[in-house]
Amino acid sequence: MELKLDVFCSACSFDGVPDAATVDLETSLQKRILQLSEAAKKYDVYTLREFEDSPLFFDEENKIVCAMDYVFLNVAKSYFFWSGRTKHTCIEIETGPTEIGDLEISSSEQTIVNHNIKKPHLQKRAS
Repeated sequence: MELKLDVFCSACSFDGVPDAATVDLETSLQKRILQLSEAAKKYDVYTLREFEDSPLFFDEENKIVCAMDYVFLNVAKSYFFWSGRTKHTCIEIETGPTEIGDLEISSSEQTIVNHNIKKPHLQKRAS
């Protein structure tokens, strides 16, 4: 499943900031997203995040615009998104959120995932 995502940036006046991203949501990545979502529910945290650099970031002409550093998959109880910084800068970007329900994973696979939650590193976002 290929997913096209809008990209948002707090410093969008800079050149070289991506406008969109694509990510190939393979079954293993979908399962990991479900695991993290279940863990977020179980531990009642705002979001869990881990290094995951599979998205490609593009400009308006669909050209790869820049390399990224510190790309994280962020998973909440009902949605997920990616965040990161453009390489060699402090410009932070985020993709738009995608609902967990939009994943193309069978209900039998979801049951297996729900019973196989690893102990992820937990992070609570300050409010």
